[in-house]
Amino acid sequence: MTEPPTPPEARSDGSASVVNYGSMTGPVAAGVQSNISQVSQVTGGQDTLAQIEAALRQLAADAASELDATSAAQVSDDASRLAGEARHPRPDRNRITQLLGRITTAAASAGALLEVIDRVRTLFDALPH
Repeated sequence: MTEPPTPPEARSDGSASVVNYGSMTGPVAAGVQSNISQVSQVTGGQDTLAQIEAALRQLAADAASELDATSAAQVSDDASRLAGEARHPRPDRNRITQLLGRITTAAASAGALLEVIDRVRTLFDALPH
């Protein structure tokens, strides 16, 4: 039988390894300079397409609140073009790369947008060829 973990206050070295957040349904990062990443595997082109479109809508909405009007409009337009490219039976990978590059450049000043862009890029990689 294994012993329950020692509470942090009972340890002589002052370290803590027990964290209780109750019921969790996603990743958790706690502490100074914590970082977390979650990758979701998807199956089927329709699921991927739906996730791409949702991520692009989030990107456009976040750009509107994080960027100046000109940059936000460019991100929104390019996100719309990406959504259209995703719907093609044979998406043009060069066009996708070009649009993602333009969006990344426009959003460079907003770190939170870069995370959404990376998620969009990952989803496009999962899109059936």
